[in-house]
Parts: sequence; C-alpha cells; structure tokens
Amino acid sequence: MRWFESAVLPGLLQTEAYARAVLASGPLMADADDHVESRLRRQAAVFDRPRPPLTVFVIDEAALRRGHPDVMGPQLDHLATMAQRPNVMVHVLPLSAGLHPGQAGPFIIATTPEGGEVGYLDDQSSGRITNDVAPLWAVWDTVRSVALPRDQTIDLLRA
Repeated sequence: MRWFESAVLPGLLQTEAYARAVLASGPLMADADDHVESRLRRQAAVFDRPRPPLTVFVIDEAALRRGHPDVMGPQLDHLATMAQRPNVMVHVLPLSAGLHPGQAGPFIIATTPEGGEVGYLDDQSSGRITNDVAPLWAVWDTVRSVALPRDQTIDLLRA
C-alpha cells in the first residue's frame, strides 16, 4: 500500500489523541468516539497480523507542523517508532520541495492479493475508489522522488 497525505497524518499511523483531535475538528465531531475506535481497530487489523503488509507513506511536512504540541509530541514519537518497523516506510515531503502535484489531495494506491491495483481518493465530502491508477502513479512518483529518505525522515521526526 502506498499512501500520500498532505494535510493530516495517515489514519493508520495516528495515535488515539491525534485521531480524536482530527475527527473532532470536522463534520464527524458528533460521532468522533466511534470513529476513533474504528480507526484504532483498523490499525491493529493491518499492523498486528502475523504477516503485516508493506506500507509506504509520503506525508507533507505541513501535516507534521499542524496541531497542538500536547497532541503532536506523542504523535511524532509514535510516527518515528512506526517508521522503524521493517514493513513501514515513512517519508516526509519537505516544505522546501515547493509546489507539487500531491497538493491536489490525498490518495492511496493498494495492490490487491490477486495482483491488481486500486486507488482511493479522498476529499471534503467523501472518498472514492478508482481502478484508473495511472494518474495516481504519476503523482506518487513525483512526490516520492522529492521526499526525504527514510533515515532523514526519522531524524526529522525525532527533532
């Protein structure tokens, strides 16, 4: 799974406090508790299985800079810890990269067990699934090419 996120940290990498803060700030605020629990269950389903999948995340640095320090400190520590797992690759797209095609919004490219590919795009009102992943690959290749390598990302998260 390849996941690009521009405004918030990917749901699979969120702490409970960060997920609660993000969900409580948007249209899901009334049901934030239910959504937080669901998010945490998804994390466990992905990462706590005997053979967790390879996941590669590119996160815009702006997402790391947004949030209350009491929430972001533990969240960034958690992110650094997750980034050291052998099946989790985290790369930060630095602000110095300037304008890039990923600014159009977050997306995921997933490889299915059958070897196919499916994309997921998210926006303010809803998400949508697409089988036309070629445009997403073009954006992925661009944002991944200007993102920091894994070791520099971990150093940035720890700083």
